[in-house]
Amino acid sequence: MVYHHIQLLYCSCGITFAEASKRFKRTFQNWFPIISPQRLRKLVAATEDGTPAADDSILLLSICLVTAQPADDVAGIAAPTAALYAAMKMLYGQVQAVVQGSITLVQAGLIISAYEYASNRLDSAYVSIAACARMAQSTGIDLSAFRAAQRDTETTLRPDAMEHCNIWWAIVILERFIMLETCRNRYQSPTAACPDYGFSLPFDFDGGDTPTIRGGSNVTIPSQSSYGLRSFAQQAQAVHLLDRILRIISSPDNPERRLWQLLELDGKLQKDLLELMQERLRPGGLKCGAIATLIRSLYVLHQEIIATAPILSSLADHESWQRRSKAALDTATRIMAEVAEHHLDHIVHHGVDSLPFCCAGNLRVAKKYIKHHCRGCCNGDDFSRSGLRQLMLLEEAFCDRWGAPVTYAG
Repeated sequence: MVYHHIQLLYCSCGITFAEASKRFKRTFQNWFPIISPQRLRKLVAATEDGTPAADDSILLLSICLVTAQPADDVAGIAAPTAALYAAMKMLYGQVQAVVQGSITLVQAGLIISAYEYASNRLDSAYVSIAACARMAQSTGIDLSAFRAAQRDTETTLRPDAMEHCNIWWAIVILERFIMLETCRNRYQSPTAACPDYGFSLPFDFDGGDTPTIRGGSNVTIPSQSSYGLRSFAQQAQAVHLLDRILRIISSPDNPERRLWQLLELDGKLQKDLLELMQERLRPGGLKCGAIATLIRSLYVLHQEIIATAPILSSLADHESWQRRSKAALDTATRIMAEVAEHHLDHIVHHGVDSLPFCCAGNLRVAKKYIKHHCRGCCNGDDFSRSGLRQLMLLEEAFCDRWGAPVTYAG
């Protein structure tokens, strides 16, 4: 039986179902709140009262995959994370072969994809997230379902629809992160369509059965400001902006038109980033996921401007475009170095699991930029050396936690 295998794997990791659930709520759910508290409680209760269904057992194992720590192994018998991952993939495939697609299998697939992304198994993550999106669509989680739910309820979605909304947004967010690192064409036919204007932003769970939404009503794209939105909604709004940038870059419009469109979005990007950096200083929420997404968007946008501007003979003073973009990238890199320094302090008390899953990707981009472009600039080599050191130390901590190789090459 599947559940019997899951029990043995939990025992080998030295962690209980209840403890894994608590850790999951403190860590993964902060960045991707895809399992309602009610569903999570039922999962744990099923392990105490009987035998969970096969798909529920797989979801429990995926939670173990992203919460088990080496420190749990007090007896020295824990299976290595790589072995746990291999068992997870094998059992997930077996259950998929005999069980009809379900919400819990979608949630498990999303968690597996996030783990693969964090552990730098990027090709596997690319395949997994696409399969997860297809399964979500087969179970009725897609944009047309959101549209129908919003039409039926006008301003307030049902709790199950809210959970479905969060699942789709998490798939969209994670697929964009993965594609940025795996596809030469950064917008090469994503499987999960990004919700657009008029669709609901996602919701946060605060421990009760009802997701938290600002003002007690449904907030849709575009919110006029990121200020006051909850953490996951802010990240979704940031990814919507990233999605627009990627669509412009891959559009068949003439290059000069694309540059002016990117310049317009740059103003929105910098405005939202300033708001979130200021809000981060106030108590009441995690902003790192949204900030990291906006910073990555700045890199994508301005690297495209620098690459495109010189080939446009019709573009007046293309060198000034490049200088502005270079200054923007220098600023983004300085922010990343400062964020890395802050996070190194933060993980001493809260652990690496408190960092968003997109952390490693941003660290790699910032490191590469410093190595290739920041020698002799950004206040000289002192910044290059100190900033690079902070970025490398944080990446080493992140990679050590998730079993990923550190990227030393430029």
